Amino acid sequence: MATSFYEMANLQINPTKSIFATNTKPTSIIFCNFTLNSIPHNQPFKYLGCWFTLNNKQTHSIKLIQEEAFQLINTANTKNITDKQITYIINTVIIPTLEYRIHNIVLPKTICNRILAKYLIVAKHKSHLARSIPNSTMLHPYLYNIRNIWDIQLQHHITTFLQRINDSHLLGISTRIRLQQLQNNLWSTVNIFEHLHPNVDGQNKHTLNFKIIQLLPQIAVTIRANPNIA
Repeated sequence: MATSFYEMANLQINPTKSIFATNTKPTSIIFCNFTLNSIPHNQPFKYLGCWFTLNNKQTHSIKLIQEEAFQLINTANTKNITDKQITYIINTVIIPTLEYRIHNIVLPKTICNRILAKYLIVAKHKSHLARSIPNSTMLHPYLYNIRNIWDIQLQHHITTFLQRINDSHLLGISTRIRLQQLQNNLWSTVNIFEHLHPNVDGQNKHTLNFKIIQLLPQIAVTIRANPNIA
């Protein structure tokens, strides 16, 4: 179907840069007269700027995001810039890039702390400050006001999650179905949001919704189901 569209629109496609991902048995297809073999289920692939894997395990994807963050920070470190400029680059280039990459991934706090420490070291260097200066100095809103990637992640995921579960259209319906799948995995009649110790196993424990639910207690957020909605 894609090949016929490209021929109709007279578009030139490089099939060697294409990726064939499938959740069935490894196989291959012919695409634009080129044989594409399916990638392994644990191999990350980028789609619309975000990393995905077919088995939902995110170890490799998280590593790629961390490496990209370090590369951006190292590039900024090589430039002859001022403290105001490095603050601007961190807040308006590096952090928004990371925020987009984590659209479908929750970074562990340890990874966020490594990234935070990396760009704060560069910020202190460009500000001619010692490494021993408290990080709170760089994060203080009335001083340098550098943003913390962990806080950005919490704000991003919980805000979008609340929008999804309250949506009255297809987005909300599909989200509530996924939440019901998590509850079914627990074999419990208790709402997944009200379960004291949700111990989800199998593939469901790698899902974005479950990762976000695990974030809620860290900022003392509680979600209750509306009893007036079936």
